[in-house]
Amino acid sequence: MPHPLLQHPSIAELSRAIVRESRRQLLAGVLLWGTGVALGILFFRRHPLLAALALVFIVLGARWIYAALRMKNPAQHPLMQILSRQPQAVVWVYAVNFEIMPFGVQLIQRGDLHLRLADGSAYVLSMPAKRLRLVSHTLSRLLPHATFGYSPDREAVFLANPEGLRKKEDV
Repeated sequence: MPHPLLQHPSIAELSRAIVRESRRQLLAGVLLWGTGVALGILFFRRHPLLAALALVFIVLGARWIYAALRMKNPAQHPLMQILSRQPQAVVWVYAVNFEIMPFGVQLIQRGDLHLRLADGSAYVLSMPAKRLRLVSHTLSRLLPHATFGYSPDREAVFLANPEGLRKKEDV
């Protein structure tokens, strides 16, 4: 039976962030693939190095396009699968906010949510900064065993042994 917090609106915000990441990946893949095709057409016979670079762009672009198109349902994303089936795999969660303020005028306020796993892997999702707090709070309730918040000491512990960030259960 899935955890009731997986139905919380902030988890839906995670799903929207996954969809946005997939769309960005698709756009980047199309641009990379298109650049590779253009380089290939222009320099196929004259510059072998540029033709080889074009081939690399085409292959990478095709892989990104394939991966983005394969992710039709955000619930099937590996992160959502981990949260619903293996939440104990997440050992560290932190958010990074950033603002783009040219000439003192705030243009963009975004944030990245970092979820680090016991196997050393990580997922990073970008979302509006105002949503990060709610999502982090919901995740803290869903993942009581995980450490929340960033510090250089926690990063050192994670790099040495990710399991070191798992909270010990009260006895």
